[in-house]
This record gives sequence, structure tokens and C-alpha cells, in this order.
Amino acid sequence: MAGEGNLPLLQSIGASPVVEAPALESQHAAYIVKQLKAFRDGTRNNDVGKIMRNISKEMTNEEIEAVAEYIANLH
Repeated sequence: MAGEGNLPLLQSIGASPVVEAPALESQHAAYIVKQLKAFRDGTRNNDVGKIMRNISKEMTNEEIEAVAEYIANLH
């Protein structure tokens, strides 16, 4: 996978998504940082089962920035 989300895979095997992972490839790093921090501080809470809130609350600012830079360079 290269950041395209899980919908193409699920469609190819005829499965319905329980939790749809959105496409992230080529998102701007600053946007990803902002969203991860929003999940971490609870100002964003639209994640099914608190998945992103639980993950991001364990992340440091440095880890968030590193993940955001990685995602921004997926193609």
C-alpha cells in the first residue's frame, strides 16, 4: 500500500469496509500534523472506535512530524 487507503483492496476482494481507511497519499505534511494533533488533544473526534485518538495520544510532536513527512511523500 502506498497511502491509497483500504477501499481499492476491499473492492477487489468484494468485501465491505468495517472501517474505511482514507487515502492519505500526497497530503501536505502540515495538514497531517494538524489533524494528528487535533486527534491527540480531542478537538477532532470523528474516528471510528477512537482509533486515531488512541494512536495519536501516544505520539510525541517529533513522531507526528516524522509520520506526516512520510505520508506527504507517498506516491
